[in-house]
Amino acid sequence: MLEFSIMKLKLYFVLSVIFFLSAGCAGLKKEQAVSSYSFDGKVLDSDNLKGGGKIYLVPFSAGVGVEAGETLDEAALMLIKGIYEELSSTNSALTVLTSGQGSSADFILRGHFVKWNDGSSGRIKKLLTSGKQRSISTISVEGEIIERATGKVLIHFADVKEAAVRSDDHRALGYNIGKDIGRFILSAVR
Repeated sequence: MLEFSIMKLKLYFVLSVIFFLSAGCAGLKKEQAVSSYSFDGKVLDSDNLKGGGKIYLVPFSAGVGVEAGETLDEAALMLIKGIYEELSSTNSALTVLTSGQGSSADFILRGHFVKWNDGSSGRIKKLLTSGKQRSISTISVEGEIIERATGKVLIHFADVKEAAVRSDDHRALGYNIGKDIGRFILSAVR
């Protein structure tokens, strides 16, 4: 059985409050397009999910070799927003729990960033190129849905997205990844 520490719950609560307060002001660029992507998902046990229940969405964290920071946190919150919107948009058997309700969840969705390039160049490169040349944003995540009572992994997924234009709009990429994950989860519970 998974146990959440009070400190973790407080952190998730604070992040969730920030997410919901800033969601309306996120300023997603509608012209942001995704040029390439790769989604891989495996449903290991859909029967438990099809039965319905409460799912708690844990904000994704930085994985090994990925530096945590404000832009990663923004992308993580937009990713959760994308999942939340997909799961809430239909009559799904899953009820999405909001901040502070993780202890009553039947299922927990958690994940981490495995690759992070938010499109920003280093200071030296910006000086040498007059700031005109920017790398393309690329985000890669891995995650899973576990059954809270047993710790059993029910779904595992990985997603990679790259912006179609030279941009640093990591929020739009995070949001699009979240939408993909949400659609995949819905396909597993139908």
